[in-house]
Amino acid sequence: MLEMTVGEVVAQNIKSAEVFYKHKIDFCCKGNIKVADVAAKKNIDASLLISELESILKEKVSDDFKSYSNYDLIEDIVNKHHKYVTESIELLTPLVNKVARVHGVEHPELLTIKELFFESAEELKSHMAREEGVLFPFINVLTLAVKDNVAIEKPHFATVNNPIARMMEEHSNEGERFETIQELSNDFNPPESACNTYRFVYSKLQEFQKDLHEHIHKENNILFPRAAELEKKVTFLN
Repeated sequence: MLEMTVGEVVAQNIKSAEVFYKHKIDFCCKGNIKVADVAAKKNIDASLLISELESILKEKVSDDFKSYSNYDLIEDIVNKHHKYVTESIELLTPLVNKVARVHGVEHPELLTIKELFFESAEELKSHMAREEGVLFPFINVLTLAVKDNVAIEKPHFATVNNPIARMMEEHSNEGERFETIQELSNDFNPPESACNTYRFVYSKLQEFQKDLHEHIHKENNILFPRAAELEKKVTFLN
């Protein structure tokens, strides 16, 4: 397992993400690092990390996303994660604004958290729209073309690797943005004097980050590599 990448381990069993999350190891945007290397980088006892992972991997997987068809995986991403992001942004926007306005003088980090969250919200909206409007439909076209052994038109973006590269870069940007929010919020731990709204915002931001990690994992480590391999098997008409 030490020679597997973090992303490969999580693709094998999504529950292993709990172990990586506990140790603040990015399994989505930076999931291409080997377990051995990340243990050394984070100064974590590799044998302890492996023991924790093996314990998780013995458990039954309730959702084996690697077994999903491309169509079902895309449906899961859109109906679960894209919907969650949209609804959470709508809920959090006025609350983040309010907490920053009321408590920002005493806790100036809230002003930066507000700025970062609003930037993330805008970027994710356009990001998800491009996925749903361009990339995901083309992956479905690739899947059917290979299944039915038919030639298809070459897309305007030349190769699926081009939009994938852009999506992965944007994933990395959002992962880093939320890492900064996590640091500024003291791992989403509000001060003792925090009001209920303040506490709820931090709790919701932590939940948002966890969903973002799973969301990106499904794309970076499962769907996108599949799409790149599928394209190699397709015949283009032009």
